Amino acid sequence: MSNAPDLSGFTRDEICDALDEVRQPVSIAIYGSKNEFNIGGMIRTAHNFLVRDIHLVDVEWFYEKGALSTLKYEKRHLKRWSTLDSFIHGMKGRNLVSFERREHLDCYDIRSYRYPDNPVLFFGSEKTGVPDQILDASHSIVTIPMLGLNNDHNVTVSSGIALYDWYQKNSRA
Repeated sequence: MSNAPDLSGFTRDEICDALDEVRQPVSIAIYGSKNEFNIGGMIRTAHNFLVRDIHLVDVEWFYEKGALSTLKYEKRHLKRWSTLDSFIHGMKGRNLVSFERREHLDCYDIRSYRYPDNPVLFFGSEKTGVPDQILDASHSIVTIPMLGLNNDHNVTVSSGIALYDWYQKNSRA
């Protein structure tokens, strides 16, 4: 059941302006995803937590209907980057927090992790993970524990877990 108010008397710009006033000081980024449905799901999840920005790095396209009706409120916060270098340069002054599950990485467990100010939560490709170039530029690397037989979480699930964790620990709403 939705808690959303009736917004039929407002323009889309009025709604977006009102949402901008309560956006959270956290952003997400996804790199090189070839699963257009996952990107739509991440955009919807990002909207549910009213993130500051959604960064698509080396993502050619995505299935817009996968974001359902939330894309219309997130378009002004959707940033596209064609290369890792341009993204890293554009994130100067922001704290990259990469979510990765790879052996031999010095990672923090999400359950005890304390987020830095102004973070960008970074999620890699479903096939190749977070690029080393991003790991090197990251403030920290976080892992999400799991119990099943899979090698990792789906990127949409990971972003949902991470955003909820950030919100639960840092929300100003």
